[in-house]
Amino acid sequence: MLILFSALKANAPGPAHTSTLYIYSQALPFHDLQTLVYHVATFSLASLLVLEISLGVLLIARWRPRLVLGVAIGALVVFSIALGALILDKSAPSCGCSGALRLADDARTENTIALGRNLLLIAACVWLRRHAHGANSPARRQDPLLDSP
Repeated sequence: MLILFSALKANAPGPAHTSTLYIYSQALPFHDLQTLVYHVATFSLASLLVLEISLGVLLIARWRPRLVLGVAIGALVVFSIALGALILDKSAPSCGCSGALRLADDARTENTIALGRNLLLIAACVWLRRHAHGANSPARRQDPLLDSP
């Protein structure tokens, strides 16, 4: 899911860039810093795409699952806080979480859907992290899915 939504944002970064720019402009409401805010938002969006794709690939590869799931949980919590701020602000744009793909008619509903998705992903990551095994544990060595060619 992380890779899918990263690809959607990479294909059409406009909505995600708009929401990132909006969040930073609210956090740094100085007009003389407008260019800095624009570049920070652009860099943040690029970093977000790299983070999401990296987490998705590492989770698929099952590389250090407890560590990667912990980072994924942290990232999803931060994303969820940002979504909560967008939901509370009635004039906020759509989060752009799915690129140009619109999940709802209005931004607030779309942001609420994204927050719900994040909460489900956090719950899934927490559950998986509790059941994840280290690379050298006996349970991992006996996993038939990991032993298949």
